[in-house]
Amino acid sequence: MRDVLVHYHLFKNAGSSIDKCLEKSFADRWHAFDPESRNGIYTANELRAIIDAQPQATAFSSHCIVPPIPRDESLRIHPIVVLREPISRVYSAYTFEWKKQMGLDKPKGSLAEYINMRFDKPRGNAIEEFQVIRLSCVDPDAVRVPVSTPDETMFNNACRFIDQLPAFGLVEAFTESVDWLQAAYEDKFPGLDLKPVAVNVTDAKTSTLAEKHDRIRNEIGNELFSDLVSRNRLDTRLYRYAVKRFRKRNALESLAKAS
Repeated sequence: MRDVLVHYHLFKNAGSSIDKCLEKSFADRWHAFDPESRNGIYTANELRAIIDAQPQATAFSSHCIVPPIPRDESLRIHPIVVLREPISRVYSAYTFEWKKQMGLDKPKGSLAEYINMRFDKPRGNAIEEFQVIRLSCVDPDAVRVPVSTPDETMFNNACRFIDQLPAFGLVEAFTESVDWLQAAYEDKFPGLDLKPVAVNVTDAKTSTLAEKHDRIRNEIGNELFSDLVSRNRLDTRLYRYAVKRFRKRNALESLAKAS
């Protein structure tokens, strides 16, 4: 049985920090891959073929892979997934795509302009139900669920994906997240060394989620902010679902330490 780590690198979800740890842990046994086209996505079966083609690799990372997790009697994949509160995530995507990625001193346009441009492609952009859409695929030969899939089915698919993970991360609790992931996987991967390193950070201001939401609302206005929230209601539900499981795990661990 071959065991490999696979980092499902969700855009602007602290994935560069995870990748830095995997590279340090495994050196040339870490394989990062993305298609030449930024819009390309690998199916689960294509992921399996990539893993098979890299027999020396222990860990894999890609922005462009989706569930379901390939499974059979010869391969066991251990996923790394980090989620993020979807509304505050938008600001990070904006400063990355319209400032850092372009090498500018300030974003090329306003946050409202960025959001409106992305919304020109409903549910086909990086700031609208991005996490649920990426994590709800159940067909190993598909890159996403059919567009006709009911929202509730998509949400439930994404929750089931999270439920099967022995550990996962939250950007808003990153130190605790890497501790949990380390504890879940270090026995299978003795070289693993996950630490809360900051890489590719574009929104380093320390503030509460409510304060971040207020900053976004003040920049884009109430009407567009309401639209942004409405267009991310599934991602918000998924995040809250994940937070509950995360808190339950921490509470159980605290009880175990106290006993």
